[in-house]
Amino acid sequence: MDWGRDGRDWPNREHSRFVRHRPHLWHLQEAGEGPIVLLLHGTGATTHSWRDIFPILARHYHVVALDLPGQGFTRMGARQRCGIDGMSKDIAALVDSEGLLPDVIIGHSAGAALGLRMLRDLKRPPKALVGINAALENFKGMAGFLFPLMARLMALNPFSASEVSRWLGNAAGVGAIIGGTG
Repeated sequence: MDWGRDGRDWPNREHSRFVRHRPHLWHLQEAGEGPIVLLLHGTGATTHSWRDIFPILARHYHVVALDLPGQGFTRMGARQRCGIDGMSKDIAALVDSEGLLPDVIIGHSAGAALGLRMLRDLKRPPKALVGINAALENFKGMAGFLFPLMARLMALNPFSASEVSRWLGNAAGVGAIIGGTG
């Protein structure tokens, strides 16, 4: 995604900033005062996922939302850092360097699994971890074989995450997916 083009009317744009930190160029949104709440979106999503809850939480908390590496407006600096272990270490280092160690982590889908993994990497664990539709279990049956294989193949392509994010950001593409579900 391109900030100059796609970010013009991005939700909560006024709270966006970019931070270069080991090895990525991160897009963060930050607002409010109080205990720090870190919002982690799921695979192929962006800070857009939190557009409605972000300002509500910011009334009582210091809210930080970020785009994961290679997704949304965060530019991935190293392809091998897009797995859960690399992302966990990179996000932990980012929030530490920015003085944003979270008191609470809220993760959606794979963001919940990432938050759980971050418990090993943060200098101080959060007081709470909340998972919304948390993707914590392995898939069963054929999906258990195919989905991890597809994820590994996509991880080999440095453009996969940004392409999926771009495609899912297209109303026609999302409409086609929804239309195909019956």
